[in-house]
Amino acid sequence: MKRDLDLVRKLLLAVEQEELKNELFFPVVEAYDVATISYHTDLLQQAGLIKALDVSDAGGPRWMAGHLTWKGQEFLDACRDQKTWDGAKEKLRREVGFVTYELLRYVLEELPKTRLK
Repeated sequence: MKRDLDLVRKLLLAVEQEELKNELFFPVVEAYDVATISYHTDLLQQAGLIKALDVSDAGGPRWMAGHLTWKGQEFLDACRDQKTWDGAKEKLRREVGFVTYELLRYVLEELPKTRLK
């Protein structure tokens, strides 16, 4: 399955909204199926952006989300604004030709620094 960075952002926003309930939950994002969401929830957990629990069974992989980590909070704060998110992705596509999480994180962290100068 191909990683979808737009879904990554949407899942982080969903986790932030639900974590106030202090319970594990199955994230739901419109237009994405359960398998895709579960895969990306696992990726977010591997990246250290959220705490999640593997509840996979014979029916296949399944991940429940818990809460954002410090690293997840930082990344979400950097990409919360849709215009900033779209601009960072476009900048990478234009200047590098592709978008990865690490490059996106770098650009999102550097944008405010250039604005402060």
